[in-house]
Amino acid sequence: MKHVYISSCRRDGGIYHFTFEGGRLELREKTDVDRPLYSVISEGKMYVLTRKYGENTENGALVTFCIANDGSLTDRHAALDTKGALPCHLAVEGKEVYAVNYDSGSIVLFPDKVVTHTGKGTNTARQEAPHTHFVGLTPDKKYVLCTDLGTDTVFVYDRALNEVSRAEVPAGSGCRHLCVTNDLVYCLNELSSDVSVFSFRDGRLSPLGTYAAIPGFGGETYAAAIRTYEGHLYVSHRGADCISCFDIEGKGLRLRWNADCGGRSPHDFDIIDGYIVCANDGGSVTVLRQDDAGAKLVSSAEVPRPVCVTSL
Repeated sequence: MKHVYISSCRRDGGIYHFTFEGGRLELREKTDVDRPLYSVISEGKMYVLTRKYGENTENGALVTFCIANDGSLTDRHAALDTKGALPCHLAVEGKEVYAVNYDSGSIVLFPDKVVTHTGKGTNTARQEAPHTHFVGLTPDKKYVLCTDLGTDTVFVYDRALNEVSRAEVPAGSGCRHLCVTNDLVYCLNELSSDVSVFSFRDGRLSPLGTYAAIPGFGGETYAAAIRTYEGHLYVSHRGADCISCFDIEGKGLRLRWNADCGGRSPHDFDIIDGYIVCANDGGSVTVLRQDDAGAKLVSSAEVPRPVCVTSL
């Protein structure tokens, strides 16, 4: 049995705690949190980014909980200021906590080290300014990676947020999230719904190619989340409302299938015991069972505006 936590991004929302077994979600409790956006679990604690630090600021907040033996959230710690607006992604390594503020185009190492990006991209509606969207550490823990959707740039920092290098995705692609292995980085591009692959060595990124995730789709769509699992790479798409599965073949990708996510506007997902658990911004959490040909809906639960899936 696993514990699954769904962030419901509403003023009356919070963290919905489910148990998960055999493809079924069972609600255990809800912890009230004002507009949670993203969460991670590390060393028995849950770290949660929320929309507002206070009524008199546009900055977001970081809230921390302890996780009890039964999976419930306890001992809420006082909120910390994220030093920027609309925090949307988070990484924790030991005592170091990093976050990115989308509207401010900044990356922060708590409590107060802030680096703010400059520049813009070719998409005037979405890339009028920097928009940081992901932060994560490399497997060797030497570097911190950050995507900037507004400038089509992936940044490499050291642990103290000194810039080491940077690399670009195709203009107008809008790099959003990363999956990182020892020597490869998979970059999900939101605005073009494709994946750019980079080799990674000694703090440097080198482009290897970009792969379409939903070729031939004629509607408006925006990629959202990316995961790797057992030799495959998965991507969710809002608008197309589907999950893409790639085979990882050496340093390249081969599209295997696209499958209906079972809900509207899949924002985030995780793969738990082989099942895809998908948070659909339209108001549902769906569970998909996958095989070589695709994925089919197994079960679902109603959650208002779910935006993040975290499991334990």
